[in-house]
Amino acid sequence: MTVARLLSNEFSEEVEDLKRKLADSRGALKKSLEAKFTLTDQVAKLTTKLAASDTDIEGLKARCGDLDRREEARLVEMSQREEKILKITQERDDTITERDEVIMHGNNIEHELIDLKDYILSIHEEGFNQAICQEVLLYGVPVEDNRFDIGKDVFQSQIIPVDDMPAKGAKDAEGYKQPNGKGVVEEEEEEDSHPTSIIL
Repeated sequence: MTVARLLSNEFSEEVEDLKRKLADSRGALKKSLEAKFTLTDQVAKLTTKLAASDTDIEGLKARCGDLDRREEARLVEMSQREEKILKITQERDDTITERDEVIMHGNNIEHELIDLKDYILSIHEEGFNQAICQEVLLYGVPVEDNRFDIGKDVFQSQIIPVDDMPAKGAKDAEGYKQPNGKGVVEEEEEEDSHPTSIIL
């Protein structure tokens, strides 16, 4: 009887111990499940954040691509502007060169005109001297007569400065007379091939 009681008591204690362990296991299991649920929720949140991050990354990639395209377009535009600047600069340099050539050509023409004017004046002066020589030879007019002036001409029976002479059309209309009193110049006699020149 005592042995049975002892065995019963030991069995009861083991049962109670097993019950406590089972309760502890259930508590641990409950905590594990709660932890699992918490972790699952956190994983879901992290997955959502990861998806949002992926979306942001794709957006950033798209933005970077757009910025790259804009940068390429800007570089192309800058290159085109540089080419345009170089072209305009070359055109400006060519224009300056052409202008300088025109100025140089104009200066050359001006010098040529001056030389031509001097030549024409020398021809007129030579002709005037030839006429004086013929006057001296034909009419015995003294060379020292200061009335002879290459800077003057005859208009309406008067000797006036060349600068005061009217234009050719007006001169003809108003009846320009040569010293012989006629409206046209008489043909001069054939001159000596080597006339004597007199410089006044």
